[in-house]
Amino acid sequence: MIFFILIYFASYIYILHKNLSLGLSILLFTLPLYLIRFKIFGIFPSTFLEIHILLCFSFWFLTKTNFKNFLKDLQKQDKKNTFKKYLKQLKENRKKRPAYPFTREIITVLLISYFSFLFSGQSIKAFGIWRAYFFEPLLVYILILNIFFKEINNQKKDKLVIFYEKIFFPLTLSASFLSLLAIIQKLSNKFIINNYWHFEAQRITSIFPYPNALALFLGPIFFLTCGYFLYLHFSPKDNKKKLYLYKIACIVEILIIGIAICLSQSKGALLSISISFGLFAFLINKKSRIFILIIYIIFGMIIFQNPNLKNKTQELFFLKNLSGEIRKQQWRETKDFLQDNYYNFFFGSGLANYQNKIKSYHQEGIFYNFYKDPDFKRKIVIFDEHYKKKHWQGVEIYLYPHNFFLNFWVELGFFGMIIFTWILLRASVLNFSYFRKENTNTRFLALGTFFALQTILIHGLVDVPYFKNDLSILFWILIAYSGIIELIKNSKK
Repeated sequence: MIFFILIYFASYIYILHKNLSLGLSILLFTLPLYLIRFKIFGIFPSTFLEIHILLCFSFWFLTKTNFKNFLKDLQKQDKKNTFKKYLKQLKENRKKRPAYPFTREIITVLLISYFSFLFSGQSIKAFGIWRAYFFEPLLVYILILNIFFKEINNQKKDKLVIFYEKIFFPLTLSASFLSLLAIIQKLSNKFIINNYWHFEAQRITSIFPYPNALALFLGPIFFLTCGYFLYLHFSPKDNKKKLYLYKIACIVEILIIGIAICLSQSKGALLSISISFGLFAFLINKKSRIFILIIYIIFGMIIFQNPNLKNKTQELFFLKNLSGEIRKQQWRETKDFLQDNYYNFFFGSGLANYQNKIKSYHQEGIFYNFYKDPDFKRKIVIFDEHYKKKHWQGVEIYLYPHNFFLNFWVELGFFGMIIFTWILLRASVLNFSYFRKENTNTRFLALGTFFALQTILIHGLVDVPYFKNDLSILFWILIAYSGIIELIKNSKK
């Protein structure tokens, strides 16, 4: 296994040497391959994705910055003058290029997350979390801005379009493979790699260990694809054949991603995409508004005329089903933990320390009305142990509270939650503002990114849309695209 991994990465280094942009595209394509884990020299734990990031960043830093010249000068001249010369070059280069978008936010995230790692007791697990979910995603953010954006600066085509395509194609290719595998799993009953197929109504997972992991990854890419389809649809018809083929590819992509999400049976994903897609269609134009309103009215009538569907919809929206009740119990425990003292409130639990900190606040299970007994609330208090046992549901201590805001709050503290909320809000405003003010078809690319961010937020109200290797990088890819909008807007002033 290690032998083949070494051969692969030797080939990857060669690709980086020949075409750094292609190497970064391969990195984006391999986001789900964090699942391939191994130890370097039998000691240092790493993942397939992490090696891609470190190699790509190291290669860029050594070959495309002044650092290589600095190392050469360090051997020839005295160290003091060499350092002064290098620092002077850094300052000059800094003045020539525009500042990174979200610079203050990135510095704040790094400081808060590192402080949270120290606060957690500096365990190896906490360091791994900091490295995989904060440090390395920000390296990818820097790579995207330096490699992709610099590469497109001198091209005649709209910079925003090229940049979107640079991140869009590898992500959608990756999503296509995952979705097709998921569909094959369902149709053939083969290539099953987990127990969800057998124990949870045949929920498919593709290569992931659980269904929600697939849905969380595919959801934002679904809206990126919708945005690109609209960009093509409203493009000038200069090359009809090429546009037609691209549009067909986007439709196929949208369909297979949608089918894969449905097969995962992730209620959070289905709910977030249903809400976001309705708003997405409502904002396109007058025709789409009328169409989506008719569709929603028809669905609404079907649901309200069917008592069974109506009850299930209400359970889903108001979190009255089993998974919803478990979520609410998690949130109550987390609330108790955060409100217990000022220390918990401001600093949370520290990275990778939530399960330890929440133990004293945890309830072993909940009583749930499995059989829809209308007198359940009274009976669960006064009836015998046999009745209570039939309605008892054990609840484990999860890694995170399964809520976008609470996840960041317990891991990074109150200010960590605030900074990530601000980043998401600012990126959303940048994209929506561009969509509203721009008159060209590129506005739909910003609309796709806007709703990719919103599906992260909406699904994140009941799940964990960031604290996973691929999801944290996907989040910062969307932030990078939002930052490019800001750079382009500032360059036009």
